[in-house]
This record gives sequence, structure tokens and C-alpha cells, in this order.
Amino acid sequence: MSNTGDMPSEEFRKKGHELVDWMADYLRDVGKYPVLAQIEPGDIKKQLPDEPPLKGENMSEIYRDLDKIIMPGMTHWNHPRFMAYFNSSASGPGILAEMVASTFNINGMLWKSCPSATELEEVTLNWLRQMIGMPENYWGIIYDGASSSSLHAIAAARENLPGYRLREKGMAGRKDVKRLRLYASEHAHCSVDKGAITLGV
Repeated sequence: MSNTGDMPSEEFRKKGHELVDWMADYLRDVGKYPVLAQIEPGDIKKQLPDEPPLKGENMSEIYRDLDKIIMPGMTHWNHPRFMAYFNSSASGPGILAEMVASTFNINGMLWKSCPSATELEEVTLNWLRQMIGMPENYWGIIYDGASSSSLHAIAAARENLPGYRLREKGMAGRKDVKRLRLYASEHAHCSVDKGAITLGV
């Protein structure tokens, strides 16, 4: 046990190397698996304990469970024949970057909470702006997906309504605030509806 109560660093190193080997083999062989899981609803749950464990398992047992229980229930988004939803973003460099991000365990809420995360985000988004030919006064932030992106885009639009001052005064009980409407096509992502409901539009 380390002085933080976590896994000792040498055990972390050993088990981490084993897991990276497992990950590399998976990425190499992903095309050999069926794209969709070949199981029935409830098959995974039946193999897991009904009650929480009283003590942790060793990593070797967890890796065995990964192969025996979890893998049969996976939809393989990295599979070359996976054509649903959106493209796989799990490239080798991206996976390694996620490992680094998990190791740092930062929260990029504002500059002081992690200056490196804040400034790296600003620089990479400025690169993206240049790559797609947007004007110099454009800027942005990185979101984790469509739902939070849509929510914040609707909030930004709502906050830009002239004279409403919704951040200061709110929306409830105000006779000076007209009913807000959002127009979108039937092809809009479901997060647009959810964001509008959340924000009172």
C-alpha cells in the first residue's frame, strides 16, 4: 500500500504494462470480433455479484473478468465494420492522451484550477479556427459531447437577447419577458430538445 492508500507505484507500473499490452492486442484484433454483442439482455448482470464486494479483487482477477464477462457484451465501436452513430475517436495517440489526462486528474473549470489545461485548450482551438478558415475573433471551448454543447449554445443564445438580463433577473414571474421559442428542423439532435427544456425555452 502506498502512503496515499492507493496501489503501490511499482504494482501500478506492472499492471499498467499488462493492461497496455491487452489494449494493444485488442486494437490489433478488433476486426476479429462480431461488431455487436452476441448475448441476451441480462447475461452480463447474471455474472456479476448481487451485492457490493467487501474487499477489492486483485488486478489479475479484474482483467480475467474483463475478458470473460465484459468483452462478450461489448459493441465494438472501433471495429472496421461499425457504421452506427458516429466515427470512432479511439486512436492510439488519443487513448494515450486519455491515460495522461486521467493521471493528472484535473478539473479545467477555470484558469486557476489548471492553467495548462486552460491555455492548451485555447491554443488548440485557435489552431482549429485557422484550419477551418474562421475569422480571428472566433474562439471556443471544448465540450465532451453534443448534449452539453447544445445546452450551452442555447444558453449563450438566450443570454444574448437584448434587454432580458436573464442571468441577473431570471425568467420566472417576469411580465417583461416574452415567451422564448427555439426553431430547429426535425433532424436536430435530441440534445437540442433537452437543452431547451432545461433552460426554460
